[in-house]
Amino acid sequence: MNTRSTKKGRPTDLTRQNCRAKAENPQSYCGPATPPPSELASVLARNIRVMGRRREREEATASLEERIAGAITRFGGSMRFVYLHIVLFGFWIIVNLSLVPGMPEFDPSLVILAMVASVEAIFLSTFILITQNRMSAAAEKRAELDLQISLLAEHEVTKLATL
Repeated sequence: MNTRSTKKGRPTDLTRQNCRAKAENPQSYCGPATPPPSELASVLARNIRVMGRRREREEATASLEERIAGAITRFGGSMRFVYLHIVLFGFWIIVNLSLVPGMPEFDPSLVILAMVASVEAIFLSTFILITQNRMSAAAEKRAELDLQISLLAEHEVTKLATL
């Protein structure tokens, strides 16, 4: 049960239902009524649409290089990438261990495979860093928006508290 103390420290029951039953004007005791659910749903839907449009604008303003880096990062983080490497590296190793008849060895010590894997790791990590930088910038924008919303909410609560 929700209780609140009076100025003298005695608890009083101030749930919205009891408040309406006890007072002729419940808003004077309980504050403004909550908007109807349909009104809340429309406001929520509008806010979701606004945030979706904002995200679409951010994606549209990304440079070609950022979009390419993002696509490579997404592919590099997928199971298709893992399966592709299992097949390619597996085939490379099997051929160079002379396990495939009729195919000559082209990298018997697997040095070229190690170099290819190292170069791939360098480029893949660079693309990941580019994508992380972009995501970090978006997170900073969201954090700034959160701060603005918090400050606005604090201002509104302060105004309500002074009433």
